[in-house]
Amino acid sequence: VSHINFADCLLLNDEVLLGFASHKTLTSCDLSNCSNITHSAVVKLLSLCTLQALSLKNCAINEECLNSLGNNTCLRILDLSGCKLSSLSALCKLKNIESLYLANCGISSDKQVISMLHNMPQLLVLSLKDSKITDTTVYELCR
Repeated sequence: VSHINFADCLLLNDEVLLGFASHKTLTSCDLSNCSNITHSAVVKLLSLCTLQALSLKNCAINEECLNSLGNNTCLRILDLSGCKLSSLSALCKLKNIESLYLANCGISSDKQVISMLHNMPQLLVLSLKDSKITDTTVYELCR
């Protein structure tokens, strides 16, 4: 199995996810709206160096998860839409990220977004829908 879509599997628990975390061929995983998955299971999944695409849309993630995201050098596509993020600093480590979805994440700091952008040279797609950024960030995106 290289791709697994668990989106909206509200009864999915850590035991099942941890079983998939040992698959060396897993490249894509969608955990959108999986409310029973804990932070430790996501961190274990992120230890897979083959994981290239991950959706944690509308999941409750903490700083430990964000730091683990930043440590995964293979990740190319990341969807954190709907996750309430207090900081973007851990995401600055995602040097190889190509698509980043941060819609409705409560982002309100131009400075954090700009800092993140400067550290993502491969970024091609960025979603900041429903964020509270200003013209400052938009100008920086156009540079």
